[in-house]
Amino acid sequence: QKTKHSPFKKQAANAAAKPKPLASTPSRVLLIDNGGDTVKFGWKTSPQPKSVPNVTARLQQQWTVLAGDQLGQIQNPNQLIGVTRSMERGIIGNLGNQVQVWKRLLDKLGVDVTAFLNPEISRAFGWKTPTARQHNKKKATGTAQPVEASIPPQTCAVILTVPPFCPRCVLDHIMTVWMDFGFSHVGFCTSPLVSALSLCEQSPYETSCVVDLGWSATNVVSSHRGKACPKSIRRMPLGGRHLIRIWQYHCSYRQWNLMDQELILRECLEQSGFISLDFKGDMRSAGK
Repeated sequence: QKTKHSPFKKQAANAAAKPKPLASTPSRVLLIDNGGDTVKFGWKTSPQPKSVPNVTARLQQQWTVLAGDQLGQIQNPNQLIGVTRSMERGIIGNLGNQVQVWKRLLDKLGVDVTAFLNPEISRAFGWKTPTARQHNKKKATGTAQPVEASIPPQTCAVILTVPPFCPRCVLDHIMTVWMDFGFSHVGFCTSPLVSALSLCEQSPYETSCVVDLGWSATNVVSSHRGKACPKSIRRMPLGGRHLIRIWQYHCSYRQWNLMDQELILRECLEQSGFISLDFKGDMRSAGK
């Protein structure tokens, strides 16, 4: 006796309902230098990288979370509350906050991840997913984004920089987030090794030592022919944030309290700071 629904038709319907496999060879490679203060990012073919602050905050009496470069649009930074950084001593400690910053830089690059994400995840983070009706309305009125501004994440790969000896659990969580974003390939590397490899290619020396002064930690990595020497790696819990705090303390005098003016002192440090090739001579000049 013939049945109404053939099992072969059911198998074909299930195969059609399965998601399409990810691209074997990515057409774009995204490079991200995930720092504690700023996130530098850009495509592999881009001449210069872009950067956004690795911080989130919100305005008073508002629930909208501002991430990355959105904080620079606020005229009075003192109105920001709930300022949260994603990294502590060079390692991601607040992954939920870091996801907000990553989503912001992907929006700046034109990578559409909301269409690939689960709608429940988008609603949990407060990301608005445009419906088909809204997209058709924008297309009819001519306000739709160009094709370049809607890059599918399935055709992209991402390479992130991580500190030396980063815990395996942190790497697994980062890979899970980017796979949920829809990226086909996810890779990790350490920024001191990349700098050492570039230095060795431009000089006849095969051995190098890179001092990576970060926002909240400093890593000293020595390498030979592009490979790190694990026993010589050193890490100090001292970075640019501590230098700014020391400067805030010494610049505060009587009615001038600069302990809460981190942005002003940070800008002064970036404009006046430099690498000294003659430390004793520069200190004598500064003391005059």
